[in-house]
Amino acid sequence: MAAKLQGGGGGAAAMGAVVVVVAMVAGVASGGNFYEECDATWEPQNCWSSDNGKSLSLALVSNSSGSMIRSKRQFVYGSVSTSVQLVPGNSAGTVTTFYTSSLGDKHDEIDFEFLGNETGQPYTIHTNVYANGVGDKEMQFKPWFDPTDGSHNYTISWTPCRIVWYIDGTPIRVFRNYQSSNSVAFPTWQPMYAYSSIWAAEDWATQKGRVKTDWSKAPFVANYHGIDLDVCECYGGDCVYGCAAAFSQGGGCAGQQLTGGEMGQMKWVQDNFRIYDYCVDYKRFNGQMAPELSLLLVVFATAAAAAVGLAGASFRDECDIPWEPQNARFTDDGNGLSLSLVSNYSGCMLRTKKQFIFGSVSTLIQLVPGNSAGTVTTYYTSSVGDNHDEIDFEFLGNKTGQPYTIHTNIYANGVGDKEMQFKPWFNPTDGYHNYTVSWTPCMIVWYIDGTPIRVFRNYEKSNGVAFPTKRPMYGYSSIWAAEDWATQGGHVKADWSKAPFVANYRGLNINVCECSTTSGGGNSCAAKCASTYNSKSSVCQLSDSELARMRKVQDDYRIYNYCVDPKRYNGSVPVECSLPQY
Repeated sequence: MAAKLQGGGGGAAAMGAVVVVVAMVAGVASGGNFYEECDATWEPQNCWSSDNGKSLSLALVSNSSGSMIRSKRQFVYGSVSTSVQLVPGNSAGTVTTFYTSSLGDKHDEIDFEFLGNETGQPYTIHTNVYANGVGDKEMQFKPWFDPTDGSHNYTISWTPCRIVWYIDGTPIRVFRNYQSSNSVAFPTWQPMYAYSSIWAAEDWATQKGRVKTDWSKAPFVANYHGIDLDVCECYGGDCVYGCAAAFSQGGGCAGQQLTGGEMGQMKWVQDNFRIYDYCVDYKRFNGQMAPELSLLLVVFATAAAAAVGLAGASFRDECDIPWEPQNARFTDDGNGLSLSLVSNYSGCMLRTKKQFIFGSVSTLIQLVPGNSAGTVTTYYTSSVGDNHDEIDFEFLGNKTGQPYTIHTNIYANGVGDKEMQFKPWFNPTDGYHNYTVSWTPCMIVWYIDGTPIRVFRNYEKSNGVAFPTKRPMYGYSSIWAAEDWATQGGHVKADWSKAPFVANYRGLNINVCECSTTSGGGNSCAAKCASTYNSKSSVCQLSDSELARMRKVQDDYRIYNYCVDPKRYNGSVPVECSLPQY
């Protein structure tokens, strides 16, 4: 049963998917309830909660009647996160928001705004930051997914060092604090609320106002679900300094850098989906670049120099097809790839030309739609030879309407049997999703859309648990038939009348240490690669936010874990199962 949110007392505007809890300590997350933690500050009759307050709907009814909610508490620094399903169909002229803001004319604000469009045309994801009442720092993106088909996670992370905007765990933009060193205004002292709203902006929102709202389609409804907060509660005064001190611990700004993998993900998004950046709008600034652009370029150059073997790669240029090349198709620019399974014996496999030891490899995949039973689509890394090392993503198909199984495994010295399986919390056939394997001397992490789903730590020296450290690997993608085991234990076979089965890949990000030989002892490329990654503390630890997201995935969507299969091991479990993985 839906419950109306109550109107809040005094003040402006509203929050949306977020609630702020927590005292003056960074790193404390809180799960909240919209009904209990938020006030409706504009048109409360147009917003309602459901699922015992865990979900929220905001409606735009007319040109002057939308809806807005706001968190009851204020904060300085932290991260606020929610999942949003945007208005489907013809959303032209509508704006759905998720943002943080202080009060007053010279306010601070950090924005996610979702500008609607005609049916079949993509939303515009609009980001901005205001400091002391001055904004004009817009960056806009086209989504690489359908934001109306299911919920997607949006996160704003605000610290004394930088602001980061995330979508589904992938950073899309960073704005650094250069206020002291270069006089670039940055939000540092005004407590903010968290807001969500939906409102009409047909004079500018869609194609610069050329496309108006079709009010016959009203009400326009945006749905929010889930709350994740990690903030420092503050209402002004001395707590501002306490919050700054709390978030400056743990290495200061140096400890708040994006990882190499995150930098690679953000670069891919900005290269392929950014449609406007105020920093390169020279006409707007009378032929000059915005002052902070030169500083941002230094950040990216430094990050790129620190990343070993960074390559934004084309499938055509960087990969070979060692099996059934006739079943592979590249897009014209080489950045897209289709692999087809034509028969029980004729699939396809792609392999990187270069080998590497340690790093992250990432791509976007749209799995086989419809009846994919008996098929296996893969994305993995592997060495060659009998006693090989391997890190797997395997996607086991199913009957129409039944979910895929996401199968992960690791082999070291030819021994695997470390399976962990998941059901997807999204439709992996409807649009593209990002899959990343991160391999360092400390641990292996599997990511989906920027969310870690599994960690396997290196306990080889301390506990004798085999871990890949010496054999160079290739990156692989493939599709093949496995109807004897892949779907419901082999009970459901492939329907070959539906062939060919086609999986689509887009965008290849490789941030690795290139290595093709391990000879030479301490001077070998394997040792050098290990030394490079061992010098980075960030590669051995997930953030608190990543840990929280991983625990949620494992609690809600993990369907098999070899560590809790005692029948398989005669009542015992492998030694690593008793050791902490994170």
